[in-house]
Amino acid sequence: PGSAEYGANVLFRRWCEDMNRFKPYDSQQQRQTYLASPERKLYEDDFLLYVYYHNWFCDGTPEGKMGSPMSSFGKLFWLGISPPTVEGLEFFFPTAETRSRYDWDKRWNGASWDFYMGNMPSEVQRNLIWTEAQPCLGEYAVGVSLISFKDGIDCPEELRYMERKVVFPTRSSLDDCGAADMIFVFDRRSGSVIEAAASATQTLFICVLLAFGAMTFSNDASKLVLRPIERMISKLERIRSNPLEAMTLADAEYINQRSRMTDVRSSSQALRETLSWQGLLHIRSWLAGGTSRPGPEPMETVVLEKTIIKIGSLLALGFGEGGAQIISQNIQGSEFSTFNAMIPGRHVEAIFAQCSIRKFRDVTEVLQEQVMAFVNRIAGALHAVADELNGVPTKNNGGTFLIVWRLSGHNQSKQQRLADMSIVALMRIIAQVMRAPSVVEYSHNPQLLKRLPAYRLRLSFGLSSGWAIEGAIGSEFKVDPSHLSPDVSLTGRLDSFTREYGCHMLIDERTVKLMSPPVAQECRLIDHVQLQGWSDHFRLYTLDLEDSALHIEAKEGKHLPLQNRRPSRIRLRFEKQSLRDEYWSDEYQMHDFFDNDLDIARMRARFTEEFFCNFKMAYLNYEAGEWGAARDMLEAVRRLLPNDDTVSAALMRYMRKLSWKAPAGWSGYRLLLEK
Repeated sequence: PGSAEYGANVLFRRWCEDMNRFKPYDSQQQRQTYLASPERKLYEDDFLLYVYYHNWFCDGTPEGKMGSPMSSFGKLFWLGISPPTVEGLEFFFPTAETRSRYDWDKRWNGASWDFYMGNMPSEVQRNLIWTEAQPCLGEYAVGVSLISFKDGIDCPEELRYMERKVVFPTRSSLDDCGAADMIFVFDRRSGSVIEAAASATQTLFICVLLAFGAMTFSNDASKLVLRPIERMISKLERIRSNPLEAMTLADAEYINQRSRMTDVRSSSQALRETLSWQGLLHIRSWLAGGTSRPGPEPMETVVLEKTIIKIGSLLALGFGEGGAQIISQNIQGSEFSTFNAMIPGRHVEAIFAQCSIRKFRDVTEVLQEQVMAFVNRIAGALHAVADELNGVPTKNNGGTFLIVWRLSGHNQSKQQRLADMSIVALMRIIAQVMRAPSVVEYSHNPQLLKRLPAYRLRLSFGLSSGWAIEGAIGSEFKVDPSHLSPDVSLTGRLDSFTREYGCHMLIDERTVKLMSPPVAQECRLIDHVQLQGWSDHFRLYTLDLEDSALHIEAKEGKHLPLQNRRPSRIRLRFEKQSLRDEYWSDEYQMHDFFDNDLDIARMRARFTEEFFCNFKMAYLNYEAGEWGAARDMLEAVRRLLPNDDTVSAALMRYMRKLSWKAPAGWSGYRLLLEK
């Protein structure tokens, strides 16, 4: 043991023997007897010698002295005793009589000794006199800090672990001197700085040495084998955890390949300019056999790496963004990355939109093989707009498409933004599809016009929100990502009811309540219904649009990204991501689409404030059971539009069936039956 441990043992043994012998805490007489005893003076001398020998305030070793506390990294800065309730606590520190009896510095500074210990500041001397110790270590102990007036450190825990050293006396047994324990804490900050520097230097040296050795002895193996394998494993893991990463990897690989080809062309051009003398060019051509030598074949690892990316890209394209996230849950955790169909689904809250192509059966029978191009042109616009507005296309079933906006994991503000995005996405899908020349040309198809006179493409939407079980359905032979719940089925039923009301879309009440007030006010309340098989009733809304007001584009390609050229697709993906980030920010107001988007403004231009106010009054009479007044008002509303209001006509058809009288017990809603 060093001087710290040895001195701590001496003080502890002497203090324990004095407490057991004199018991000064029992009575005032015993206290006076102990303080006047030679044993007490001897204990206080040993205490002061210990403190001075490890004096924190020693500022150096004078010339001619053999040593000082500066020779050690550890200098005493706190001493105390535990527990705070131990008997004889006040006798651990010197008394005021000790300081008045002689000058501590003169006796203990070591000026006349070979070992110089230095003077102790008067503030420290006053702190060492017992008055009231400071609780420290979570009130596990009480003690005195020798440097509180200088560094502001009152307790040992204020220094980091490596900046302090704690010394306890050695006990001969657990019952030795009862539960009391002395604690001496030394300041090692100066030593820890040196040790840290030495450790950092050692670590740096080892790193440099290892790096040099690795580069010297394994450069070829790492370059030709290890690095390609590590890249392939890394890419496989990324594709396994998120199949959509394959698309990003493919784009990055294409950009790198184009960059390498550009560098090679630049080098070849510089070489040709250097060898401008025609004779040298002829000689070089003759030596090469008159033909240009082919470049080196790519290594097998490079071919395999590109193949992995291509296969992953095809899988990501097949599953889509939503499907990739669902499928990844079923292959994660499997040792062999096989599909596990028995994994439970996941409960999610989301907004669901179903888009249907009207008269799709007739179109399919007429177009035959060409129907694939017809559907893909619509799908291209639908998927592009949905992705731009944070929607995830999950399922295509012939002429229907399902889009999901996942609400789970988002706060209320972001859920409101997603609800706004969903309604804006439906409007923009109608605008993008209906004004694209490649889609409009089908309205002039002779075969379609023969089967469907005056044919014009129309899309219908059902928009609802609620819960769903998200998961993968299938087996090792075939798998499809799916969302299952009554709320998902409700979306399809709302889509089918658009034919009853003659509108583009139907929206349930829950989804409208999710929207921000400005966007929700754009939706028109049109009915209050209970669906067959449902116990709850709810209000139906629509968003009025007139797609015939759109202007047809002169050229194809701006809004339907069907180009197959890779640079355009990469650039388009980056632009889309920047738009997604802009729309997702809290500063962007989604209602601005209603005012700033020219297509949306044109489609809503004919629906005036007078129209909405009159219809609202008519609807309130309808819901209140005043069907006679509602009939007259709806007739007036229908005359406000050039081509009639199909929603008003639908309500009037229902009231006409009941002779314009609300049934007995009318509660403001009706049972809506599917045809």
